[in-house]
Amino acid sequence: MAIRSETELYGPVKAYWEKLGYDVRGEVRHCDLVAVLEGEPPVVVELKRSLTVPLLLQGLRRQDVTHRVYIAIELPAKGRVPHRMTWADIRKLCGRLGLGLITVQFYKTRKPAVEVVCEPPGFGDTAPARKTRKRAAERVLGEFRERSADYNVGGSRGLKLVTAYREKALHCALLIREQGPLSPRRLRELTGNAKTPALLQRNVYGWFVRVRRGLYGLTRPGEEALDTFAHVAARFMPREPDASPDAGLTESGEHSRPEAGAADERGGAAGAGPTTRVRLPEPPETVHPRPEAGVAAMAELPGASEPADVRDAQDVSEPADSPDLRNASSQRDITAQTDKRDKPDASGLQQTPSTRKRKSAKAKKGGST
Repeated sequence: MAIRSETELYGPVKAYWEKLGYDVRGEVRHCDLVAVLEGEPPVVVELKRSLTVPLLLQGLRRQDVTHRVYIAIELPAKGRVPHRMTWADIRKLCGRLGLGLITVQFYKTRKPAVEVVCEPPGFGDTAPARKTRKRAAERVLGEFRERSADYNVGGSRGLKLVTAYREKALHCALLIREQGPLSPRRLRELTGNAKTPALLQRNVYGWFVRVRRGLYGLTRPGEEALDTFAHVAARFMPREPDASPDAGLTESGEHSRPEAGAADERGGAAGAGPTTRVRLPEPPETVHPRPEAGVAAMAELPGASEPADVRDAQDVSEPADSPDLRNASSQRDITAQTDKRDKPDASGLQQTPSTRKRKSAKAKKGGST
């Protein structure tokens, strides 16, 4: 599957280096792709649709920045080698030039496959092909670090690139549009950039205008630039605080509860009365005494009769349709009534002699006569 532009190579190659832990930026000081990893020399990759002499020359010029320079091309259909060469010849050529080679094969339904055909000299234990220029390397790394994110696509042509200088100018333009004309000192405090006064005085893009001494405003091209690069300016706009998991917690760490009045107002607004939870009192525990224990206790007290529930329990314990049981029950009732008459009064003031004692006294009197 042939590609139309070399910018299509940027996505797969960038994903390959990011998977290895590198931070990647596109179009950094004429380099199509720059990848940086802490403690490692930077990596520069030049992108082209096919292997050409201009691509090899670009790779040689990038060796001033770093000795880890790769050239990336699309792998032709069915893995054919470009220019009717062999892969051994291409590896030998890249090795002599001190370049690495990356191929990208595209599919209709699958993700592109990235393969490193050969590594540049200086990778691992081998010595680099040539020395780098320290000043050129510092410029590339400085531009790389001053950018806040990757806004460019490697291999782009004829487009306005988002450089570190443009990012700083957009930040100043955004602040002037939001707060009105500002002084260089105030802009320096808000942006944190010590070179803000020089940026306003040079005015490379024509975005700023001097309102009066020590005060700068925004021109119409500056407002248009904020609309054109809105995705970059959005990074500098203040963000609203997101709802954190600790929202609604007091200083002690407890959730604040709404007051009763507020809850009633919300309930009334919703069309329904406030719901109040009332805890009902628990019923008192009822202790049912055992019948045997109650009967024994009543039998011990003098002059106390059996309670009705005990008698009922005794009557129910036997079948009601048995004649023997009915006779026994009636006999117990007569005996209980007799004992009640014989027992002394509860007040203790009057004592009633029993019938048996009167009969025995009369018998003695009759016998004596």
